[in-house]
Amino acid sequence: MITHISHTLAQQIVNTIKDVCSYDINFINPSGTIIASTNSARIGTYHEIGRKAAVTGTTIEVAESDNFTGTRQGINMPLYHEDCLLAVIGITGSPEKVRKYAFLAQRITSLLIREQELGQYSRHQADKKQFIIATEIETIHKLKNDNPDKEFIPVHPKTICGQMKKVTLESVQEALEKEQYVVEVAEDIRQRAWAPIERMLQIK
Repeated sequence: MITHISHTLAQQIVNTIKDVCSYDINFINPSGTIIASTNSARIGTYHEIGRKAAVTGTTIEVAESDNFTGTRQGINMPLYHEDCLLAVIGITGSPEKVRKYAFLAQRITSLLIREQELGQYSRHQADKKQFIIATEIETIHKLKNDNPDKEFIPVHPKTICGQMKKVTLESVQEALEKEQYVVEVAEDIRQRAWAPIERMLQIK
């Protein structure tokens, strides 16, 4: 899980948000320092309201510029990830005009952080050399062919499913086209079975 935002990722976040809303964006760390901004002159400066938003955990709107140290008119929103405060996102402009972009900015930030986490996970997986396989043992042959530098260890050497071997691409295509071989299950079972599939589909 990401608990710290690098300058590179922070700058990517502010640039992406500005592409959508056209207003200047600041990425403020919990100490109140602007670590990334679409206005380069503000990077490294102290943002009083950004610090206050981080301490209180609340979104703060500023109606007029220069009433607070290093702060301009706009809206400042704490950014949380897995209940951990990462930073404050500041959108510069009239609160009436930029308020509508607040949720969008938070959503874009969350997606970019999630993308970063998936990248880290993929690199971690790529470094692994051994994997335990608990499914049909025949799948190991393809895994070995596609990843000759990895070792795939079956949970049991006789994990064989005779029914799986009967399934072919042609039979799947025919079943879908003709809508045949329908499997009916109780509604509560269907709902429980759908939950993990839905979670997998949410991972892009």
